[in-house]
Amino acid sequence: MTTPTRPVIIESCVESLEEATRAAKNGAHRLELCARLDLEGLTPSTELISATQALGLPIKVMIRPRAGDFSYDAEDKALIANHIENVKTEGIRHIVYGSLKDGRLDIDDLKTVYKQADPVSMTIHKAIDQSEAPLKDVLELVKWAHLDKVNLAILSSGQAATAMEGAFRLQRMQQLCKDDIELIVAGKVTPKNLEQLKMIIPAPAFHGRMIV
Repeated sequence: MTTPTRPVIIESCVESLEEATRAAKNGAHRLELCARLDLEGLTPSTELISATQALGLPIKVMIRPRAGDFSYDAEDKALIANHIENVKTEGIRHIVYGSLKDGRLDIDDLKTVYKQADPVSMTIHKAIDQSEAPLKDVLELVKWAHLDKVNLAILSSGQAATAMEGAFRLQRMQQLCKDDIELIVAGKVTPKNLEQLKMIIPAPAFHGRMIV
C-alpha cells in the first residue's frame, strides 16, 4: 500500500491580479507577488498589492529594486528601504528579499532589511542559489533565527535549473533547516511533478508560477 504524501504549503508566484485570482481559484495556499517576472521579479506596485489582498490569501511581496545581480550599493539600499515602507503601509507582513556580498549571502544586509521591515517575516529568495557556499549560508541563517528569534524562510531550487535537478542539495538544505527555517522548494514545480517532488524532498512548502 502506498503511503500518502504529507500536506504541504502550495505557494504560487504571480505578477498580476488576474494570475493571483486564478491561483486562488485553483487552490494555492499562499501568493508571492512580484512585478516583472521576466526579470526574475521586482517590487510590485502598492496598487497591485492592495487589489490582491482582497482575495483573502496570505501574500508575500518581493522587495527588489532592479534587475541584474543581487549586490546592492547605497543607492539601491535607499530604494529598498523606500519599497519596504510602502509595502508596510499596505499591511504586508511577509517580504521576499536576498542580497549577496563577496560571493555569499550578505547576512548583515539581510539583518538590516529585516529590522527595517519589522514586524514581519522574510523569505530569502533564490539569491542563495548564486552563493558560492549555500549550505554554509543556510547554517548562518539558522544561527540567526535561533539567536534573534526571527521568522525566516529560504526559497531555492538547489542551485539547479529545476527542483528535480537540485533535489540532492535541497534535501541537504532541509536537513539543515529542520523546523527552524521553512524551506520552500522552487524550480519548475508543476502539478505534474509536485507529488514526486514531495516524496523526494521532505520540505514544508513548494513554489512555482505554474504550480496550480
